[in-house]
Amino acid sequence: MTRQAVCLRCDWEGQSRADACPECGVRLFRPVQNKVRPDPWFPRLRERFSRPPARVANDAPVVARAPRSRSARPPSEASTQVSASSRRGVGAALVASAVVLIGLAAWLVQRHTPAPAPAHTGEVGVIVYEANSADGGSRLYRWDLFANTVSRGPAVRGLVGLFDASAAHPGWVGETSRSRIGGVDIGVFKFLGPDDHALPLGHGDVAAWAPDGSHAVVVTARPLSSGCNRLYVLAIHLTPLRQDPIGNERRCASVDGVQLGYHVTYLSLRGPDGSRVAFQSVGRLRTILDHFRLDSLSPASDMVVVPDASSGSSTSTSTPTAAPTAAPTAAPTAWSASLYFRGPASQSPTPYAYGSAPFVLDRVLAWDPNGTEALALGSAGALTGFFRLDAAPPQGDTQPAVYIGPAAGDAEALYTGVGTRVIFSDGRFSRVYDGSSAPLSLPPGAPLPTGPMVWVAA
Repeated sequence: MTRQAVCLRCDWEGQSRADACPECGVRLFRPVQNKVRPDPWFPRLRERFSRPPARVANDAPVVARAPRSRSARPPSEASTQVSASSRRGVGAALVASAVVLIGLAAWLVQRHTPAPAPAHTGEVGVIVYEANSADGGSRLYRWDLFANTVSRGPAVRGLVGLFDASAAHPGWVGETSRSRIGGVDIGVFKFLGPDDHALPLGHGDVAAWAPDGSHAVVVTARPLSSGCNRLYVLAIHLTPLRQDPIGNERRCASVDGVQLGYHVTYLSLRGPDGSRVAFQSVGRLRTILDHFRLDSLSPASDMVVVPDASSGSSTSTSTPTAAPTAAPTAAPTAWSASLYFRGPASQSPTPYAYGSAPFVLDRVLAWDPNGTEALALGSAGALTGFFRLDAAPPQGDTQPAVYIGPAAGDAEALYTGVGTRVIFSDGRFSRVYDGSSAPLSLPPGAPLPTGPMVWVAA
């Protein structure tokens, strides 16, 4: 049978029955012929896999076509539509999965990211205050004014007062509390953490802290057989920690209170002949004011004093200058508080008055760092609440007491390091200016104060 043959030596090509090349005699090469057989079993499958890929067809220009019925579409077009629908389904599933993953990631980030703190208050420093805790007791809380955040501090019991002890060490807070055995205990908090405990410093009948918190004193009166008392005065220094006895004297008097200046200790004594104010000097008590009780001492050692109820004198009985809105003119009573200004020429105490109404003191809450004024609770005429007491040198028969506003609930007050007046009353903090006030808001969820508070340097 004649077949196509090729000579690989001389490139002869043609039809031949022979096995050898007619030109050079080399054996001829005949290509193998593949026989293509029709596949009757999978015609649609062969047609689908033999057509060009759909993406090649998608590169052609798009031509608008009239819609045709489903039955009129050729097999190839129907396959293309099925493939496109399949791709759209896969794409939609991927998009949905991505949306779910993004939402889950956002939820996780939001859950593990702390809520942003409210805007800072405009003040710099820390207010430490007592508040009720969840366990039914009391605890200190630390309010960072700049960050406007409140953190939980140590548990306390029987707290009487808090004091800034930053002069001994930055961030330290002194405390005075009622003792379980009577009298008072003093200590210092060094860290203000939830598990912190006050370092015990001393015990006595009464105690006081220096204006800068660098040291404190405790006074103890021990009865003698004669009916008098022996007064022990102990000074406690924080850095380095030491105790120095500075007083041991027999007196026929009890101790109403003690106040501490930077270098001098003042005692308020009460004896058979009435009250008096004395100071500790070279191991002895020396009287400086008779018939008055010492209530508070400024950083400049000026005193707010209250006269004896039984003395009937000791206060000026002259008529104060009337203010435009004051009550009818009245002379100060024997119970009105007075300023004893400790200047080079100290005179008799000058009574405080609001206009013509004498000011009756409840308690002094805080002193300005410069000692020029104090915030106090008291009353004058029909007004009761917060008053600002001027501690400038007296210029007349009375010293001004300026009414700030009413007090309700747990009322406290303090001065910041720059002298900003801050009061707490009726569950709200306020900054007080001359003739106006502005709110100072605690962060949401912070507990409200229920006891003493103090400003501490940042």
